[in-house]
Amino acid sequence: MHVNLQPHQLAKYKNKKKKAKYFCSAGIKEYLYNVLMKEHSIYKTSAQKITQVLYEKGWNRSELARRMGLSVQAVQQWAAGATKPNGKNLTKLAETTGKPEHWFFIESSEEQESADKPASKNESTDLNQQQRRLIELFDQMPESEKGKMIHLFEEKVKEYDRLLNELIALKNKRV
Repeated sequence: MHVNLQPHQLAKYKNKKKKAKYFCSAGIKEYLYNVLMKEHSIYKTSAQKITQVLYEKGWNRSELARRMGLSVQAVQQWAAGATKPNGKNLTKLAETTGKPEHWFFIESSEEQESADKPASKNESTDLNQQQRRLIELFDQMPESEKGKMIHLFEEKVKEYDRLLNELIALKNKRV
């Protein structure tokens, strides 16, 4: 498709296109950098937690691999921060060590803050089957998608609240 533009329109168009290209590429670069840094932090945190649990249990990497039925190389890569446990291996790791799955990704400062915070009356540590499954699925998602999922759930709750309020209003009109 070819569009005929006047010289002043052409200059304006080229300038906008140039700015859009710059901001787009700069935004993408920043986004990718942030994603990579977050992933690096997660790998580092899980590596530290694996090293910590090995020390606490008095195990070495080979012992953990044997207990989990995995290769020593897999555990070595986790402990080195080259990869991170996820999916079934994360579940096995949690079961084998007695730590919850999310523990392997919480930085020590966050862990201390949550331990220092008193539990509220509404906060329950007992999760039902659906809640545990939801957390398992959430933990398997890429970090870049987790925020989007939380936002999606928040929007769903707002929508349900809006519908409930509409129903209550309709009921009150009838009475």
